[in-house]
Amino acid sequence: MVVCKNHPDRPAEKYCAICGADFCKECLVHFENELVCIGCSRDKKNPGWTKYSREWNNLPKFKILYNAMFKLLEKGFWTLFGVYALGSAVQVAIILGVFFITGGGALLQKIITEGNNPNQQQLVNEIIQFFKNSSSILLTGGFIYLVSFCWTFAITLLALDSVDKEKKVPFTKILLQGAIKTLPMSVVCIVYILIVAAGLVLLIIPAFIFAVWFMFVFSGMVLEDTGFLEAFKRSKKLTTGFFWSINSRYCWFFFVAWLWMIVLRLVGLIPIIGPIISQTGNMFVGLLGMVFYYLVYQNLCEINPPKTAEEESAETANKIEIGVFTKTMLKGGIVVLIAAVVTTSGYFGFTHFSSYFKLSGISSQSKDMPSATEQFFRIYDINLLKRALNSKNIFVKKAAIERLGEIGDSKLTRLFVKMFDEETDIQMKASIVTALCRVGDSANVPKIREALKHSDPVIRISAALALGEKSDLASLEYIIQMLNDKDESVRVNVCEALRKFNNSTVVAPLREALKDPSPKVRVAALSSLCKIGGVKFIGLVTGALADPAPEVKDTARKLVNSLMCELTMDRILYDIRMGEKPVKIELMRIVAEAQEKTAMNAVMINLYDKDIDVKLSAIETLAKIGNKKIVPAIKSMQKREKNKKIKEALIKLESVIQKPASKTGPKVK
Repeated sequence: MVVCKNHPDRPAEKYCAICGADFCKECLVHFENELVCIGCSRDKKNPGWTKYSREWNNLPKFKILYNAMFKLLEKGFWTLFGVYALGSAVQVAIILGVFFITGGGALLQKIITEGNNPNQQQLVNEIIQFFKNSSSILLTGGFIYLVSFCWTFAITLLALDSVDKEKKVPFTKILLQGAIKTLPMSVVCIVYILIVAAGLVLLIIPAFIFAVWFMFVFSGMVLEDTGFLEAFKRSKKLTTGFFWSINSRYCWFFFVAWLWMIVLRLVGLIPIIGPIISQTGNMFVGLLGMVFYYLVYQNLCEINPPKTAEEESAETANKIEIGVFTKTMLKGGIVVLIAAVVTTSGYFGFTHFSSYFKLSGISSQSKDMPSATEQFFRIYDINLLKRALNSKNIFVKKAAIERLGEIGDSKLTRLFVKMFDEETDIQMKASIVTALCRVGDSANVPKIREALKHSDPVIRISAALALGEKSDLASLEYIIQMLNDKDESVRVNVCEALRKFNNSTVVAPLREALKDPSPKVRVAALSSLCKIGGVKFIGLVTGALADPAPEVKDTARKLVNSLMCELTMDRILYDIRMGEKPVKIELMRIVAEAQEKTAMNAVMINLYDKDIDVKLSAIETLAKIGNKKIVPAIKSMQKREKNKKIKEALIKLESVIQKPASKTGPKVK
C-alpha cells in the first residue's frame, strides 16, 4: 500500500504535481488547477515549466564547467594525459596495422603519386576494389578498433574519477580495471550505435533524443558498476528533464573546441615543429571532451544520487511482481510463437510441395516449345516460374524465361543479368536477353546495351527486336546504328525492329536501308515503311519495281496490290504514264491482274511509246481491261504501225475486245 510521505500511518490519496511525492488528503492543496503538497505551495513553484527551469538551473552553466575542466586537469594533468595518449596511440596503431596488413601501403603510395591526375576514375575503382577484397579483414580490424576505443574510454573515466576524488589509484591498476570493463562496454557501445541508428531511420530527430538519453550509459557501467540494462535505465534517469540544458552546454563546448581546432590547424602550417604541436593539441582537445563529459555526469549524479536501501527493496518487490507477470506473458507468447511457426511452416511447406508437383506435371507434358509455352500461358506465380528456371527440361526453362519477360516485373532485372552472364547456350541467352529487355530499362541496365553489340548475331537480333517491341526510345539511336551491321540477318531484323517503334524518326534510316546491297534488307526496309506509313510511301514502293533483284520486285508488286485503293490509284496511273520502263511494265501487269478498268486510258498512252516491250505490255493489259470504245483507236494504230510484231498484236487485241462473251481474253503475245 502506498502511504503518505508526512504520515506513514495514512494511505496516500494523490501525488504532488511538482515534486512527485505521495501525500494524504490533508497534505495536498489546490494550486493553479493542480494538487500540490504544502511545502511546494509555500515555495510558490509552478508545475511543469517551473520544474523544468529548476532543473535547467541546477546543472552548472558552461562557464563554470569550463573552469572546472582546467582545475581538474591541474590536479593530475600528466596522469590524465598519459592515460588518454596511451589509448589514442593504441587506436592509431590498430588502424595502421590493419591498413598495411591488407596491402594498403601500395594503394596509399599510388594515391599520393596520382592524386593530382585529372583522370581519377581508375584510381577510384582500385580503391573500391581494395575495400571489396579486404572486407573481412577490415571488419575484423574495425571490431578490434571499437574494443580499443572502449578501452581508452574506460581507462580515461577511471583516471578522471581517481584524480577528482583523490583516490590515487596506480597507473597499472587503472589499465587493468579498464581492460576488465572493455568487453561489456563494447557490447553497450554497439547497442548504443544501433539505437541511435534506429532514431535516424525514424526521421532523424529521435536519434538526437536517444543520443542524449543514453549518453551516460558508459560512465554508469565503469564508475557505478551497474549491469547492462541498469546502465541504460540510470542514464535515462540522469538525463530526464535535462535534455535542453545538456544540449546547450555541449553546443558551447563544441563551439570552443572548434575554435581550438582552427588555431591548431594554423599552428600546423609552421614548418617542422608545427605538425607535432598540432597533433598534440588535437589529442589535448579530445582529452578536454572526456573531462567535460565526466563533469556533466558528476553534476547530474549530485542532482539524482543513486537509490537508497529502502528504494532498492521497494524496487526489488516491484521487480518480483513484474517478473511473475513477465513470465506468464512470456509463456503465452511462446505458445503463440510456436503456433505461428507451425502454421507458417505448414503453409510454406504446402506451397513448396504443391509447386514442386505442379512443375513436375508441366515438365512431363512439355515435349516441345509450343507445348511448354501453352503450359505456362496462364501462370502468374513468379516464384513457380523462378523454380522452373532450374529445370533440366530446356523447353520448360525457355518457356519460363519468356513468361517472366511477359509479366514484366522490373525486380527480375538482376536475376536475368546474372543468368545472361552464366548461360553458355546461345539460344537460351537470346531468350534471356529478350526477357531482360522487356523487364529492364536500357538506360539503367548496361547489359542491354552490351547485348546490342554482342559478338553473336542471334543475341543482337533478339535484343533489337525486344527493344523495338517495347518501343524503348532510349535505345533507338543504338538500334539505328545496327543498320550498318556486317551481318545481313541482323540488318533485316533491325528493319523489323524499327518498324515496331512506329515513329517518324525511323523513316529516314529505313529510306537509307533501301540502298543496302542486300536484296533481303531492301525488302525488309520496304515492308517496314509500308507498315508504318501505308499509302504515304507508295512512291517508294513503285520505285522498287525497277529494282534488279527479283525478290524486291516481287515484294513491291505485292505491296502495290495491297495498297491499291482510291488513295493510291492516282499515283499508280501517274507512274504508268510517266514512270520508268520497268515500273510501267510491272504496274500494267498489276492493274491487269486486278481488272482495274480505271487504268485503261493511262495504259492506252503507252501504245504510243517508242519501246516495243512497253507497247506489248500495254496491249496485253488492254486485252484484260479494255472495251469496245478503244476499237477505233486500235484500228487507226494498225494502219500506222510499221512493226510487224506490234501490228499482229494489235489485230489480235481488236478481235479479243470485240468478242462479247470473253471478259478477260487470252494472253496476247
